[in-house]
Amino acid sequence: MAGFPNERNEVPKALLVPGPDADAAPANGRRVVRGEAPSVLPRQLARVLPWVACALLALGAVLVLAGEWGPGIGPAALGARLTGAAGCLLFGAGMLAVVPLVVGSALARWRAAPPTRRRERGGAAGQLVGAVALAVFVVVMGAIAGTGAVLQGAGAAADAVAGPVTAEARFDSAQADRPTGRFRALRQARVDLVFVVDGEGPLALSMTEDEAEDILVRLRAVGAADGAVLLTWYPRAGVLAAVEPRA
Repeated sequence: MAGFPNERNEVPKALLVPGPDADAAPANGRRVVRGEAPSVLPRQLARVLPWVACALLALGAVLVLAGEWGPGIGPAALGARLTGAAGCLLFGAGMLAVVPLVVGSALARWRAAPPTRRRERGGAAGQLVGAVALAVFVVVMGAIAGTGAVLQGAGAAADAVAGPVTAEARFDSAQADRPTGRFRALRQARVDLVFVVDGEGPLALSMTEDEAEDILVRLRAVGAADGAVLLTWYPRAGVLAAVEPRA
């Protein structure tokens, strides 16, 4: 009809609403599919990094548990220490892999938010500060855990190369170390056998309860006088290799 602006029954552009599958173009110029979390990371990296983080966390947790529930005497105990140390490093790497995802998502939301929204309590700025604080905490804890894992693994590796040492000692006491708390099922109960090494003082060697009971039974059976024994152990890792009654 003449006189109307939309003679061809055209729909005004203001009434066109994108459908649920339409893509949105954020302020940084990278297209983000509806439902995809915004991020300043490259798209391929943002897609792959979560899977890498999950794989590292899962593998690290398995190795840590394998090391925790491993034997406590002999070369096998050194292998368990190395396994646990490797698990700690992988788990820490998985936590660090999450940091770019969290910070990148918060930074993208902060960039896309209007200035008024950025300053609101709990707004984009608050989310960004929280993400950065979480990242700093994860990095610090990862550095502490990684340092401990490296020291433990280095000691076990050095003992595996150098071998154990042997000295005369005297059995002193046994101290049980049973896990407590909410996650006690993930830890193995252990016993510290304390020996007084001639010229070096007391030495506590950790092992499983069954291993400690077996050693104590053998020492009682032979009637070692005053607990005098010939002790063989790995000094850096603090792992018992063998103990025999001293004649």
